[in-house]
Amino acid sequence: MKELTLHEIESVSGGLNLLNVASSLFSNAFKTGASFSVAVFNCSYPFASTVIETAVSFGSVLVGAQSMDSFVAKTTENWSNFADVAVSNWNSFANTATNNWNSFIDTVNA
Repeated sequence: MKELTLHEIESVSGGLNLLNVASSLFSNAFKTGASFSVAVFNCSYPFASTVIETAVSFGSVLVGAQSMDSFVAKTTENWSNFADVAVSNWNSFANTATNNWNSFIDTVNA
C-alpha cells in the first residue's frame, strides 16, 4: 500500500486542507479552554468572599449582633454583586469561544 503525499491527501479529502483544519481545531480548543479557565479563576475569589461574608453575617444573626432583616439585605446585596461578576465573566468567555469557533468554521470553509 502506498503512503499518500499531502497533495494526494488534499485531493482525496475534496480539497480540505487537513493540516490547517487540525491545527485550527487544536488552537481553538486550547483558546476556548484557556478562556474558560480565566472565567472560572476570575469568579473564584468573589464566590469565596461572598460565601465567607454570608457565613460570618449569619453567625452575627445567631449571636444576636445583627437582625435577620439586615442579614437578608446584606446577603442579597453580596450575592447580587457576585452574580454580576459571574455573568460578566461568562459573557466574556462565551464571546471569546464564539469568535474562536467562528474562526475555525472559516478555516474549514476556506
